Amino acid sequence: MSANETVLIIVTAIAALVLAGMLAGVAYKTRSRKRGVAGGSISEEIEADARETPRSVNTPQSSPDHLNE
Repeated sequence: MSANETVLIIVTAIAALVLAGMLAGVAYKTRSRKRGVAGGSISEEIEADARETPRSVNTPQSSPDHLNE
């Protein structure tokens, strides 16, 4: 193996490590902050959000005319 091949292998390995580090950094910066705090699974978070979110119940309003029929 020549010196040029050794340098090429070393530079390629360093570039792969830098790329992996940058990918890990981007993944860390863009991950959801709430998930890290809650520590639960996605389905648990959906259930918790559903419990916290107020829901309006749409009930049909009966008119006095309807009661007479």
